Amino acid sequence: MSNSPRLRERIALVTGGSSRLGRATALALAADVADVAVLARGSTDLEETAEQVRAAGVRARAVVVDLADAKAIEWAMGQVRADLGTVDLLVNAAGTDVPGPVVELDVAAWARVLAVNLRASFLLAKAVWPDMRDNGGGPIVNVSSVAGRRGWANAAAYC
Repeated sequence: MSNSPRLRERIALVTGGSSRLGRATALALAADVADVAVLARGSTDLEETAEQVRAAGVRARAVVVDLADAKAIEWAMGQVRADLGTVDLLVNAAGTDVPGPVVELDVAAWARVLAVNLRASFLLAKAVWPDMRDNGGGPIVNVSSVAGRRGWANAAAYC
């Protein structure tokens, strides 16, 4: 990204914002002068990301939320809208895994992986759609893993 005027005064929401790809995406969007809301489970690393976004001269909001919880997602969207405004761009970068053989994989653990990696992306897209519709559209980016094309042992829920 390159300081694009298209993102100026836009609100971006990035999941998985406390580390790796989510953090890098939030910082790249901030460099392009978009305000950024970052969502993740861990508060310390998430707030560090928000501080780095603010250092780029834009607004940031860190929202600690468990993306496996549909009600928590609704609450988080309310926090983002109250602090930054309506969302113009969504990047679903959060992901989780519960490694182990299928025969030992707990059903609740399987459900959690699907809730975070799949259902949360759907719920967030559904939540931001009214904002994007009213704002004339906007991109939704769903990050996936190469594991969707080629699985590996002890990663059944993830792959």
